[in-house]
Amino acid sequence: MAKFNIKIFSDNVCPWCFVGKRNLESAMKQFAAREPSTQSPPVFDVRWKPFFLNIEAPETSELPITEYLEKKYGKGAGSRMAASLAMAGEATGIRFDNDRKVHNTIRSHRLVRFADGQGKGGEMIDQLFHAYFEQGRNIADVDVLLELAEKAGVECTKDYLEGKEGQQAVISEYKHGVHNHGISGVPYFIVSREGSKATVPLSGGQPPAAFVEAFEALSS
Repeated sequence: MAKFNIKIFSDNVCPWCFVGKRNLESAMKQFAAREPSTQSPPVFDVRWKPFFLNIEAPETSELPITEYLEKKYGKGAGSRMAASLAMAGEATGIRFDNDRKVHNTIRSHRLVRFADGQGKGGEMIDQLFHAYFEQGRNIADVDVLLELAEKAGVECTKDYLEGKEGQQAVISEYKHGVHNHGISGVPYFIVSREGSKATVPLSGGQPPAAFVEAFEALSS
């Protein structure tokens, strides 16, 4: 039985991270289906690591993402991004809410790390991505995060979310990704196979085929 370890550096407000997640999931299913029925199916251990597209973003904001992109990248940037995401979303089953606002992600990253300690990191990411990208909810809000944690099966308290516990660890992991792996944008995937020192890094919104090729390369 092959076991693949996959680290994903991601920001919880990065739309291409959501697209990348869906493509990775598709690739894992495709690769597992190709294994002979006489062999045990491969195991994929996926871990989410923090990245900040804008660590100074406000906790609450009424600035729509399209306006934010226009201010940051120039006229037309918001509409171009919306069009690109609409196409990617159609292919992956994601309906992006273009009225979603810009929020700080330190608190939601802390929650993902906390959930990972309970073996629920992936479930927590599922809830965050759906709530933010498809429903336009504020994933910096404590009450929203408590609701999403409950849906993900994560036992978390309001005191934890309102405090700073785990914050330094999140920032340290972010800096580790930047300095040790040279990560400047997300999503960024590091794929490895248990028992091998080889790794395959993949950056950006990769199609399912790119992940399948990585699994094949590590299996040869």
